[in-house]
Order: sequence, then structure tokens, then C-alpha cells
Amino acid sequence: MKFGLWTTGRDEAAFALLKAIYNSTKDSTIKGCISYIFSNREKGEGILSDTIINWGKEISIPVVSFSSSKYEPELKKIDFVEWRKRFHTEVRRLLSVFSEDIRVLVGYMLILDADSCRDKPAINLHPAKPGGPKGTWQEVIWDLIRNDSDDSGVMIHLVTSELDAGPSVSYCTYTIKRGSLDDLWKKHKLRLRVMQLSEIISFKGEGYPLFSEIRKLGLKREFPLLIYTLKTLSEGDVRVGKGKVMDREGRLLKKGYDLTKEIDEAIR
Repeated sequence: MKFGLWTTGRDEAAFALLKAIYNSTKDSTIKGCISYIFSNREKGEGILSDTIINWGKEISIPVVSFSSSKYEPELKKIDFVEWRKRFHTEVRRLLSVFSEDIRVLVGYMLILDADSCRDKPAINLHPAKPGGPKGTWQEVIWDLIRNDSDDSGVMIHLVTSELDAGPSVSYCTYTIKRGSLDDLWKKHKLRLRVMQLSEIISFKGEGYPLFSEIRKLGLKREFPLLIYTLKTLSEGDVRVGKGKVMDREGRLLKKGYDLTKEIDEAIR
């Protein structure tokens, strides 16, 4: 199986995940290869994106850079939807020389247009279980706290032109109520007697102990979930196509492929 990796290259986590995918193809954990790396930043637009571009050359994987910040800036101001469509049309043209089965978004900060979603299956990570909260990882965690949720998860989903709306390809779940978190929930509920959640968010932010511990539980599952998902895709246990997710026999997976057991073992 051939993968195209799309990234903005904005943070260390994206670079670390790119390296993890590469290493997993080299040791045959993932039965496939990386066809190319695409970045919507060019040389000189960011320290980490420059590092990724240089790294791609070191490991002999083609890196295609096409700056989204430089592309038709006036159109971007007046009609972002049309700009997004034109930009990704040009990106697809540049990438058409490569063979690929699936595109993997690794810290890619733009929403794909509809034509790009139909052109090739693309997958992305979302820090919630299927049917869970949408939005950024920060919004997801505060939503879990607000609703006194018992569990959460991480999923890999098919990318659509609507943010976080694509069907789940794979997922894992975990409790956020047992162990050390039990005491944090009790303290949180005591604080709610004297403060509104909005006050806690503005006062404590991401440093709020309950928020921080829930984030840790999800974060340590993100890398292994993506690696195991690419493994199952490359081995044919999961198949994607025409906006659907199926098992090896072609049966529809409505919630995606449950990798909870594998991820729990991996993080142990």
C-alpha cells in the first residue's frame, strides 16, 4: 500500500508522527511505503516545516512544498471556499505524478475541498470516540468535563469537506473516571459549587488538573492508533473506498474498526 503524507509541519508532534510512520514502514509493521510528503509551507516559512523538508531529502522520500500563504492571497480574503478549491486543485495537479492509495493528514491545518476528498481516500485523527465531541482537542476535553462523561476515545476517520464529519475508520476507547482521575472529578465537582465552568476554563485553562490528566490519556494513544490503523489498512483487515469503511469481507463497519485491545497492549 502506498501512502501520501500531508502536513503543515507546524509542531513537533507532527514531525514525530511522520517519523513514526516512516519507521513502521521500514520495519514492516506497516506493509507499505510513503510515496511522498506534501507540505503547504515552503522553505523559509517555518523552522519545523524546514526540518521536515530536509528530513525528507535525507531519507530519499520526495517532498512537495506549495505555500498556502502565498497562493492568491486576495482571493483568500474575499472567497475562502473558492480559494480552498483552487489551491487544492493545484496541489492535486502537483501530486498527480505519484502513485498513492491513501492520503494521511498529519497535522495538516487546512480543510480539504470536496474534490480532494473524492479524488483519493484521506484519513485524519480526531481526539474523541465515534459519536463523541467535535472540534479541537481542547474543545473535546472541556465538553467531556462539562457533560460529566464516563469515557472518551481517539479515532481515525475518513476526511470530508465538513470538519470532523467523516465516518470512523478505527478507534479506541478508555475510561476517564477510574484511578487517579476519580479524585480529580471529586475536586472538580466541589469547585463547581462555587464557580461556573466558564470561570474555571478562563482561570485555569489547560493547566486545570482534570483537563491535563484527560489529555494525557488521549495523547498517549494517538500515535499507536494511527500506526495500528495503517497496519490494518495495509494488511486488508480494513478497506476504505467511496466514502465507506468495510472489513476484509466487504461488510460495512458503521463505527469503524475497534482497536482498543491492541492500543491498550501497546501503551502497556
